[in-house]
Amino acid sequence: MTTQPQEEPLKYRWEIPAIDPEHRRALREQFGLSRISAQVLLNRGHREADAARHFLDPESGVLHDPFLFRDMRRAVARVEQALSADEKIAVYGDYDVDGVSGAALLAEFFEGLGHAVRAVVPDRFADGYGLTANWVERLAADGVTLIITTDNGTSAHAAVDRARTLGVDVIVTDHHEVKGALPEAFALLNPHRPDGTYPERRLCGVGVALKLCHALLVGRGEAAADKLPDRLIPLLDLVALGTVADMAPLAGENRLLVRAGLALLSTERRPGVAALKAVASLAGQAIGAGQVGFHLGPRINAGGRVADASQGVVLLRTTDPDEARRMAVSLDKANQERRNIESTITEDVVERIENGGWAGRNCIVLADPEWHPGVLGIIASRVVERYHRPCLLIGIGAGGVGKGSGRSIPGLHLFDALGRCEDLLLGYGGHMYAAGVTVQASQVSALAERLDLAVGQMVPEGGFRLPLRLDASARLGEIGHRLTREFERLAPFGSGNPEPVLLLEKVVPTGPRIVGNGHLRMTLTRPDAPGERLAAIAFGCGDWLGEHVVEGRPVDLAGSVSINRWQGRDTVQFRVRDLRPAVGAARWA
Repeated sequence: MTTQPQEEPLKYRWEIPAIDPEHRRALREQFGLSRISAQVLLNRGHREADAARHFLDPESGVLHDPFLFRDMRRAVARVEQALSADEKIAVYGDYDVDGVSGAALLAEFFEGLGHAVRAVVPDRFADGYGLTANWVERLAADGVTLIITTDNGTSAHAAVDRARTLGVDVIVTDHHEVKGALPEAFALLNPHRPDGTYPERRLCGVGVALKLCHALLVGRGEAAADKLPDRLIPLLDLVALGTVADMAPLAGENRLLVRAGLALLSTERRPGVAALKAVASLAGQAIGAGQVGFHLGPRINAGGRVADASQGVVLLRTTDPDEARRMAVSLDKANQERRNIESTITEDVVERIENGGWAGRNCIVLADPEWHPGVLGIIASRVVERYHRPCLLIGIGAGGVGKGSGRSIPGLHLFDALGRCEDLLLGYGGHMYAAGVTVQASQVSALAERLDLAVGQMVPEGGFRLPLRLDASARLGEIGHRLTREFERLAPFGSGNPEPVLLLEKVVPTGPRIVGNGHLRMTLTRPDAPGERLAAIAFGCGDWLGEHVVEGRPVDLAGSVSINRWQGRDTVQFRVRDLRPAVGAARWA
């Protein structure tokens, strides 16, 4: 990638890929694609025909053998032993969408095998993250002899040790980064374990849980190791929910699983999904990754953030439409409460940053005893977007113990950065872009200084200005329904497969005006192509009008193509992400 040397854009650092006309031409001819879509394929790393074919038609690809997971054979043998002996099994999830959907998936799968299991989701505030010794004791007292975690367990040393003393075996299915020694679980399935042998490291928690189910069917001779069994296909809507909401990369196996899962979410075969779509005003609509990320996922998450996360498991598992409606309405109310709390805290955080000198630091670390810890991750994401700095927000609770959520910027591995502060923390865990911490209030100041130093050392020069990777230049006449249909073949878009960003050079805004809550709407034209016109909108950018966007003054725009549905009519529009003054002739093809 190279950075565009012309006049600076307003919001991002534009990165433009090198053009490879020969490979692009070959992809166009072989798959009947436009120049733009062929370039997007190249930018995603699919240069050869086979790779491009599997990307365009992920269902034609194969899955990795689930027994490539280290410990999978031990896990399958132990589960089969429990099923044969009719042991009590508990599935232990987490309070976010990934953990909730993973718990629902395992419970439904075992029920399909004729063995009911207990599905448990901890309380964020009473229990904290992950499998705990207290929950192990409660389950053991209830006669449980096998616990299967999903989306947690890699750091549950104390809980696993307590289980062993009580004669309870633990199988961990997880995807979180590993720090230090692994717990001595009966089996530990995690693609990130240092001695791991599974080739696809991008699976999230529910994805790893699915692989356990796949392995059980392969072991029974009911499925091939490289193809998804028919028995598991109805569970893929749960995989799509957890994978998209957890921002796992939509590439490799995830892409295959999520594409099929989104199709199931669109059909509303599950009463809980139908009810959730109804309260989100999405009833009857096709579901893409965006709808999961911005509408369905937040409502399920809201249970764990401000109410009861187990409501999400009930919602996803129930076959009763009335119960589904009750759960969906309850989660929708929790989501509104979450939004109100989030708005108040966000105002406080922004005021502290603006008035406290934090905007110039390498990393923003703030704490407060009044902050609700259930919404801090969302707010940290907003801070990162606004200030282009990693952010860690901490809510101080009883006994002066703080629980915090952090979000990162491209190029900084937040989990590794926190590792440089391990001696100041009571605990931490997470991924490259998101992490959670537990810290004494007395250590917050020292943590802020140490983390700021670590981030400054780890982020390369220029890395604090967020990049916007452009995929291709486009002419106004190239943007239409044909291009949107081609982009549907490239979807779903999200982490690891971002929505294509196009560059429109030397376009002229016509009729720019502010609409709605500070959005800028306009029509784009070009003097050298008077017949070409394209509707455009820049959300939240009304302040551009008059200074950066002026009637008749050419600009270069970076943005995405979308369909605007209004009063039963679909029109193509350009969703502006960034702008710069048009300087010189258009040079990128």
